Amino acid sequence: NKYFRGRVRENEMCTNSFHGGVGACERDYGGPLACQNADCWVLEGVIIPMRRCGHPGQPNIFIRVSVY
Repeated sequence: NKYFRGRVRENEMCTNSFHGGVGACERDYGGPLACQNADCWVLEGVIIPMRRCGHPGQPNIFIRVSVY
């Protein structure tokens, strides 16, 4: 990935907002990444402290809960 230069680990995932200008920062840690699958929501990730605070157009990093 061009923002983190390949330093995203196997148990992490990058996401980006379709709305732009939205990023996780400071007090967002521990927040959910939930994705709608048919008629239910599935917890896919948890926001971790960023190596860089979220900036518009840059991805957020989440812990991938499926590996635990």
